[in-house]
Amino acid sequence: MTKPITILIVDDHLMFRVGIRSVLTTQPDLQVVAEAKNYVEALEAYRLYTPDLVILDLRMPGRGGLDILLDIHMIRSDAKTLILSSFANEEEIYQTKKAGANGYLLKDVGSEELISGIHQICRGQICLSADMRALVAERRSMPDLTPREVEILKLIVKGLTNREIATIFGTSQNTIRNQTISIFAKLEVTDRAEAAGAALQRGIVILDA
Repeated sequence: MTKPITILIVDDHLMFRVGIRSVLTTQPDLQVVAEAKNYVEALEAYRLYTPDLVILDLRMPGRGGLDILLDIHMIRSDAKTLILSSFANEEEIYQTKKAGANGYLLKDVGSEELISGIHQICRGQICLSADMRALVAERRSMPDLTPREVEILKLIVKGLTNREIATIFGTSQNTIRNQTISIFAKLEVTDRAEAAGAALQRGIVILDA
């Protein structure tokens, strides 16, 4: 008898985990070995069970899905991971692909497509729609913001001025101004309003719920 594909489900919503488990347990070749609702539980479960596949949400309280994804791949570089998210914006898809995710599906995906995606990934293929592949390709051609630029952009989205941002970082307004100019150039925008709009639309900055 063929060994079943073992799966770890990581999501902070119990009912969603129950729903995914109920779908997967209809398949004799799929076995859910563990569930986790946060970063700590996810890493503990991964180390304990070393599942064939991790199904992972991105937006969770505390250290989110991207941190889990990165650290799972630190434990095992060839780990297979499928992102199952409510959102499909450019930056999140790009960052998860860059971090090693093997697939990205939306949470409203049908059961057949989810099961097909799992098998696809376990065969060594990438599970990504044509639209998502196009988004990743387009994003890959753009320069990355530095971690500091991302932090500044978050404060721009919140409406802070260069003076206020400089105070937070303990630096000069001129330094913040230069970094802001760099952000505008990388985002291909001309002012703070456009920068904030691009940050939210592309998913570089996620507003707290």
